[in-house]
Amino acid sequence: MTEEQVETKAENLSRTEMRKQQKELLEEAKITKLKRRLNYVIAFLVTVLILILLFMRFINF
Repeated sequence: MTEEQVETKAENLSRTEMRKQQKELLEEAKITKLKRRLNYVIAFLVTVLILILLFMRFINF
């Protein structure tokens, strides 16, 4: 879509439709942020697990 089409579409929407659209965009942004944070947490936990296993292997627990 071009900018003109988006602007025309935005002008034609009612308040409730605009709020609904903004809410959906906000939800999508929150979901992507949570996905990114979850990926970081998973990577951190895997790294810690590997470090613990290596520590236990070489210290002979």
